[in-house]
Amino acid sequence: KYSIDTGAWTDITPVSGSDLFFGFGGLALDTQKNGTVMVAALNSWWPDGQIFRSTNGGASWTPLWDWAVYPTLNKYYSYNAAPAPWIGPNIVDVTPGNLQIGWMMESLSIDPFDSNHWLYGTGETIYGSRDLLKWDSAHNVTIKSLADGVEETSVQALISLLPERLLFLLLVTLGVCPPITYPAPAPSLPIPMVGS
Repeated sequence: KYSIDTGAWTDITPVSGSDLFFGFGGLALDTQKNGTVMVAALNSWWPDGQIFRSTNGGASWTPLWDWAVYPTLNKYYSYNAAPAPWIGPNIVDVTPGNLQIGWMMESLSIDPFDSNHWLYGTGETIYGSRDLLKWDSAHNVTIKSLADGVEETSVQALISLLPERLLFLLLVTLGVCPPITYPAPAPSLPIPMVGS
């Protein structure tokens, strides 16, 4: 972090050492709460993607999940993929590696008019909720698929210009973004499992 007043740089990386095996993408600032910043782990595939939040300008960070005793995760979120039942393998499973949070998170935004509203894009869908401030108090937020009618996207940016109107600016690769919303289909075939 660069200080305009002093001209000094401060390292505010959320993790270090062997825990830092990924880059960062999707930097988000809360314009209503000075010092509140979020960042997503970029290409963290196992056991899941990760998002970090700081309310003190990066001096300390809290993760969306951490390890209890391997292989159990402490998940500080509830997960809801009802609008898109084909995503989120084993959505009630607690086994590490089920990728509920997502991956390739390049776009992460906090609504500039509502600190409780956040969105982020993965290679699968657009997630978010309207209870982000619970991260700081109860340390338990909702992650919900909010992409009715949008599938297989590479979301490059999410923009809100007015408090009453949310505009999405996104790049769709190998996917669909129909102009009207259709009911979600039933879940597809289960993921094949290998065993003896």
